[in-house]
Amino acid sequence: MKILTALAPDQGRAIDVLTLAFSVDPMARWSLPDPGRYLSAFPSITMAFGGNAFEKGTAYIADNFMGASLWLPPGVKSDESTLTRLFNENTDGKIKADMQGIMEQMEKFHPAEPHWYLPMIGVDPAQQGSGIGSALMAEALKKLTRMG
Repeated sequence: MKILTALAPDQGRAIDVLTLAFSVDPMARWSLPDPGRYLSAFPSITMAFGGNAFEKGTAYIADNFMGASLWLPPGVKSDESTLTRLFNENTDGKIKADMQGIMEQMEKFHPAEPHWYLPMIGVDPAQQGSGIGSALMAEALKKLTRMG
C-alpha cells in the first residue's frame, strides 16, 4: 500500500475521506447528530482542526484515498476560533455547552512543549480493519522522524 504526501489537488478528496470516516465516529456524531448538518459542517471543521497540515506538507493519503491523516508540526496549531464558531453554529443546547467543556479539557491536557500533533486520522468505513490506518501511522511516523 502506498502512503503519499497530500498535495494541493488532493486536499478535497482527503477531506472527503475524513468526513466519511468520522461519519461513524461516536464523538463526531454525538456533536453533530443531524446528518445534513454533519455533512455540511464537518469538512470545515476538519480544515479548522488540521487543515494547516496541507500547507506544511504533513497531510498523508492512502492509495485511492481510502484513508488520510493530518499532522501538525511543532508550533503549528488548529484554528481554534474557527472551530469554536463552527461548533457554536452547528450544535444545539446541551451539546453546545458540553462542547465548550470538552474543548477546554483538550486544551488543558495539550502539551505545552514543541511536539507533533495528530488532530485527525481516518479510513473509509468500508475499508476499516484492513491495515490502512496502521499504514498511515507507520509511514507518517517514518517521515516525521526523518524531519526531526
